[in-house]
Amino acid sequence: MRILFIRQTNTYSFSQIGNGMGIIATILHEAGFSVRVIDNNSQYKFYSDREFVKIIQSYSPDVIGFNITMLNALETYRLVKKIKGKYRNIILVGGGIHMKYSYTEALKNGIDIVVTREGEKVVTPLFKHLEFKNKNTFKNGLEEIQGISFLKENGNLYLSEIFPVCDDLDQIPIVNYDLFNINDYIKTKREPGLFFLTGQRGCPFTCNFCSDPIQRKDRRVSSAEWMFKNVQHLYNKYQTHYIIIADNNFTFPRERAVEFCTRMISSGLNKKIRFSCQTKVETPLDIELLKLMKKAGFKKISLGVERMIPYSLNQINKQSSSKKVYEALAAIKAANLEIGIFILIGFPFETVELLKAEEKAFLSLKKYTSNFACNILQPSPGTVYYEDYTKIKEWYLDSHVLNLKRAYFATVNEDYILGMLEPNFFNLEYDVIKEIQKFYLLFKEINYGNFLPEKTLFFSIMLKIDSLIAESSKILFKYSPTIEYRIFKKIRFMRYFFGTLLFGKKVSSS
Repeated sequence: MRILFIRQTNTYSFSQIGNGMGIIATILHEAGFSVRVIDNNSQYKFYSDREFVKIIQSYSPDVIGFNITMLNALETYRLVKKIKGKYRNIILVGGGIHMKYSYTEALKNGIDIVVTREGEKVVTPLFKHLEFKNKNTFKNGLEEIQGISFLKENGNLYLSEIFPVCDDLDQIPIVNYDLFNINDYIKTKREPGLFFLTGQRGCPFTCNFCSDPIQRKDRRVSSAEWMFKNVQHLYNKYQTHYIIIADNNFTFPRERAVEFCTRMISSGLNKKIRFSCQTKVETPLDIELLKLMKKAGFKKISLGVERMIPYSLNQINKQSSSKKVYEALAAIKAANLEIGIFILIGFPFETVELLKAEEKAFLSLKKYTSNFACNILQPSPGTVYYEDYTKIKEWYLDSHVLNLKRAYFATVNEDYILGMLEPNFFNLEYDVIKEIQKFYLLFKEINYGNFLPEKTLFFSIMLKIDSLIAESSKILFKYSPTIEYRIFKKIRFMRYFFGTLLFGKKVSSS
């Protein structure tokens, strides 16, 4: 049985290989299936729908699996429609975190079976069931498979009541990226953050813009040994020098972070690999731990600060304070680690006065860092900001959102983030919208160019040219988004190529 996995583009800004889809592909490969993965998230090579059709014709898969996220759903469903029109006998399976709340969306858009939550314990019995079925018979006995949803022959929805999970994360295999189109990703060998490593599930904190009751109860973590073995493999196999640890809170629990760092130091890999991670100020961030992380190869810690004013923090159910933020930033800086700060605006409770107060508070943090990642809320299914506002439903399936996201000027200026204000999901007043725009542009300007290794006259000129090219892209986009995309596609890839040479040099240094 041949299985083809496809992950459509999530971002047009940087290359990123899908770790989650890699886990599923590796499990099925080890179970004896013939598996191939095309991850369409390289900045060097973008597969068109026509190219996917050619791959399907050549590989002749029995089943195609799709990793579906909120940000690639529209492009995935477009491809699904073309595949169903040309290859009616192929069974289509969907999975990914987006499916937890949007399985009916996928089914109505042509997916035959949805793995509604975690797939590690679901996919082997599911694909063994499909191995001896065809498009006309695959639903026979399908209700015996746990963790899935599908439309029965009478059109009624079937949703499993049991969702198997992997209790021991150390059982998750090291991803076999040889199953992927890996050569589409590695050109300069300085590409930073190609590989994400996640050793946590869930998050103990209760921020209402991303959490749900199930996630809050989920405290599973892998061992430090498992994390280290993954890092060791990525270095030995792909000579990767920069890895993003994508745990929600790497420094929690503290003991695991300490053990991981100790293993890195004793192995000598701390001199060859750099890491970035994210965490929250509520987790352990003492100077002893931070100095150990620095010695272990950590380059940067990004903090999910989001807001500084107590009223805002209360509204988003975030258990933090400005005092904790200042203490954490001072400790990280003292350990000589770079700092990234996440800011989130665009909530329904925004006022001009509140935004001005937040702006002043965040500007006070410039003495610690100039790396501010300001974002405008993108309401996701399952959160109160999505479910309680009917105007928001399936906003990410709007073709205008896709066109803006993939435009060259939007990549340079991050205008696709500002595009979140256009629908005005929460019916904010005009002056509030303008204040959000002002706030966002201020911190984007502060952050712009931080990836450069040094701020010389040459690099300043290059940034100016970068902005001018983006302006020409914006003019053409107004005329035709399709033509703009085709013309600037290669320019975007060249920008990324040279950007990795510069940024890769910076992140690989101590």
